[in-house]
Amino acid sequence: THWQALHGLLGALPHLEQFNDLALGGPSMRESPELTCLLLMQCVEGVATDLAESAKSGGEALLKANLQADADVDAFCDILRLLSRTPLLIDLNFSDKRTETVKAQQAKLLPHLSGHGDGVPRFTHAISLRNNVVSEALLQGVDCHAPLREFGFENISAVLPSLFTAMCGREKPLPVERIRVEPKWVTN
Repeated sequence: THWQALHGLLGALPHLEQFNDLALGGPSMRESPELTCLLLMQCVEGVATDLAESAKSGGEALLKANLQADADVDAFCDILRLLSRTPLLIDLNFSDKRTETVKAQQAKLLPHLSGHGDGVPRFTHAISLRNNVVSEALLQGVDCHAPLREFGFENISAVLPSLFTAMCGREKPLPVERIRVEPKWVTN
């Protein structure tokens, strides 16, 4: 219904050139699934996105996303399903300072990345988690086909059991391309 409302809005306002920070372009651009996706993201509270081409991601489009603590992770993932034919690399950052909140939000990615939800198609976009923490529940729950490309953590001892499950406890290891260890140094 949100898509239909936005489509109706764009159709009723043919001279509208900008919606928030998005340039709407001509009539052909208004019909693109990418623009529809970005417009819908503008309507989800606590979500900021920017879509760009990226040389580092092998030519695929790069979506930089920043989700606040109150952001609806399920709605974010559902909107991205509009672009199922256009694979993206999603640089995903959860901006809350509280580690447990970030991990809880990351854990909400589980049904989308693994296709565990009832009637929920598998998520086609690669995810790069930009935080320096990773949800143990996410690592333990994702299947070996989950498109999780990158994640990081501060303390390996805290995530080692989950990391072992994701990399060694499955029929195939998780297809991660990069793991960042970013230790938090404590000075006295």
